[in-house]
Amino acid sequence: MRRSTMELPPTIEKWTKEDVHQWLMTVVKVQETYADKFCEEDVSGDSFVFFEKKDILDLGINHGPAVKIKFYLESLKEGQHESQFPPYVKNWTKEEVNQWLLQHVNIYSKYAERLQEEDVSGDCLVCFKKQDFLELDLKNGPAVKILAELHQLRNKPEPTLQPILHTTTDQKEFPKPTQPELGLAQALAIKQPNFYYKTESKTDKMVKKESEKAQLPFQKVSEKEGIQQPKPQDLGARRKGAIVTTDISKITVEIQKILANLYEADLKDFQFYLQEYGAPEHEHIPRGKLEGKDIIDTTTLMTDHYGSKEALQVTIDILKEINQRELAHQLEKNMGKTTNANMYSIWEVALI
Repeated sequence: MRRSTMELPPTIEKWTKEDVHQWLMTVVKVQETYADKFCEEDVSGDSFVFFEKKDILDLGINHGPAVKIKFYLESLKEGQHESQFPPYVKNWTKEEVNQWLLQHVNIYSKYAERLQEEDVSGDCLVCFKKQDFLELDLKNGPAVKILAELHQLRNKPEPTLQPILHTTTDQKEFPKPTQPELGLAQALAIKQPNFYYKTESKTDKMVKKESEKAQLPFQKVSEKEGIQQPKPQDLGARRKGAIVTTDISKITVEIQKILANLYEADLKDFQFYLQEYGAPEHEHIPRGKLEGKDIIDTTTLMTDHYGSKEALQVTIDILKEINQRELAHQLEKNMGKTTNANMYSIWEVALI
């Protein structure tokens, strides 16, 4: 039968491995699986007293609980330690810590997710020091900011934490019409009637010009043979123009749909890399033009600056750079389907 906490030997060195297990469960309040690891490795008090955080991590315990165990062990050796933080912080789950970091501290999602992966709940977070954050690959800036915001909670009311909706790239940002692809392009064209004309870049104009040049030899041969050629306003020309416009519109819509999955901090990260992005024959987008821009404005700036097709590649490159590879792959996949659909339309026109 296990002894109560009050019956533990007065000095750690005299604890058995069962005493260590009991203290971890009743005082530190770690998961039983973590406490079991100490028993499995025969960690009694005379060895436990020398444990460092690295030794605890070596037992396969995640970073959050390891920091907490080490903190309590040091407090036990040095005397009772009073918490400097409001009681509600210790009751936060690792999901609520994630919400607080994203909604109130405003750090990048990759840092918040890293802490959640290492089981950093509220009772672990209050034990963290700057070095503990750095060992989880956080930069100095976010580490200092988290600690400062944590200490300021003593002088503030309890923050409101909202559940985070984890959207996926399969979710639609626009109402689903009978014909999804055509409906998206039409909806955007109705909302912004001049949008697609503005997004036609130098690259698109060059493609159109080269296409017209390629047709000249065939026109001359036809004239010699007496074959009548359709006028520029013919149905085929109108269809070709419609295909180019549809291609531009689909690219724009797809970029906006993907960027809509970014958190506010991630969008700022995207814009930071965008202003530093270098592309052949294009200068950087000035920082002043990106400041305070939303998703639609950012997409418009890219398509105006780079052209619709190159803006697509720029978006994919930057998403990969900010560790949003899943969104980058989804955009590549979506545009692969769009490209195939457009090629099919072009083939139909060629047969007419």
